[in-house]
Amino acid sequence: MHKSRLRVAIILAAVSALLCAPCSAAQKRTLKRVLDPVIVTGAQIPAFKGADIDSLRVYAEKNGKLSPVPFQIDERGPDGNFVFKGGKDSDNGRLDANDELVFMASDAGGTADKKAWPKGVSKSAAVEIRDPVDGGKAWVYIFSFKGKAPARSERDYAGCTSGCNRIDAYCYEAGFSRRAPMAFDNLTIKKTCNGPGKDAMDRLKVRFHGETKLKIVIDRHEEDFTSKVAGVIDGPVRVIRSTENRMALVGRLPTPSSVSEQIYYADSFVFPIIVNVPVSLDTFMNDTWLRVTSESAYPPKTRFYNSRNKKGVLIDGKMSEEEKNLDAGSYNWQVVAFDDPPVTGAWLNRLDFDKKKTPARIELYYMDDINVKDPPDEYPGQIGNLGYYLKDVHRLGAGHHVLSTIMYAIPSYKPGDESTVMNVVDKPLKVTVK
Repeated sequence: MHKSRLRVAIILAAVSALLCAPCSAAQKRTLKRVLDPVIVTGAQIPAFKGADIDSLRVYAEKNGKLSPVPFQIDERGPDGNFVFKGGKDSDNGRLDANDELVFMASDAGGTADKKAWPKGVSKSAAVEIRDPVDGGKAWVYIFSFKGKAPARSERDYAGCTSGCNRIDAYCYEAGFSRRAPMAFDNLTIKKTCNGPGKDAMDRLKVRFHGETKLKIVIDRHEEDFTSKVAGVIDGPVRVIRSTENRMALVGRLPTPSSVSEQIYYADSFVFPIIVNVPVSLDTFMNDTWLRVTSESAYPPKTRFYNSRNKKGVLIDGKMSEEEKNLDAGSYNWQVVAFDDPPVTGAWLNRLDFDKKKTPARIELYYMDDINVKDPPDEYPGQIGNLGYYLKDVHRLGAGHHVLSTIMYAIPSYKPGDESTVMNVVDKPLKVTVK
């Protein structure tokens, strides 16, 4: 009798364990990374192929409940290019393999039981995000709905106004100069991310120097470029701003043009430039360089660091011995950090390009002297005018040359913090769809 009761108790315990397995399997978010945007292509979620994009929603767990999070789906045409506002997509608003569903890793949560799903779900997919560095994980859920889909999240991380010449993101504001429409004249870290909340920038400076084989000297700057906004996508997660830029050279010499598809997120942006070179510049030019820098409007109590100068130097409009002795060699990241608590926000900048396809030398340009002129600009002198020299531009072969600047607005910086930011590109999050 006792054995029978024991056997029944064991069976009941086993059944109970099986029934509770889904409960015990719930996992909490352990992912620490927050800067990363997550892109899921249509090819990764085949269950939704051909679905009406308006029927899709993205949810994440928080405190045991599922709620909608900001996301957007950016369509690409058969040529792989983004379909901008006013453009036509051959799929007529339905999801296909090359479309991109985008959300922020910071919004992902833990796993959720099916009982927590919203009503009316037609199809579903769980997206697991894993950090390859420490194994941290988080999840979101993609749903399609029968009939009218539930309301979206009301949060909007980035937007643009004034013909998309002004960007308003969660952590920063960015604006373009009227005198030099391809160049920033405003990069402000907001108080929400420990910035000053006011514009401390003079402008982005783009300076080109070259000499032809006929000894004609060509000096051009950002005001010699034409730039027009060619397309805009403005969603709750990112703004994609496509511009066409061209620099006027001399006479009938080929004029390199560039198309820039800039992508603005909550706390970062990508500023890629594609330089189209019709013929090899080496055939008619020599002694060439391109200098791309950004400069402060006033001494903003900031410090400069990069991968070769990790101790940092004070930016104050006066060149110190430490500044004069900076290592100007090639670098892969640089930081300008506010040092005026509670204003501790920082810009981290990385420059990426294919060194094999674009065989040009990159060197640091740094000048912090209010008495040294560098016109044209909005404010005279050079206060923390820093960026890169691209040497030997004439050695670029004919074709497309891509240089991508990625800027991150972070709430604070101390030496060593850059590794976490650099991991966004160098060690990307792993995405698995189930």
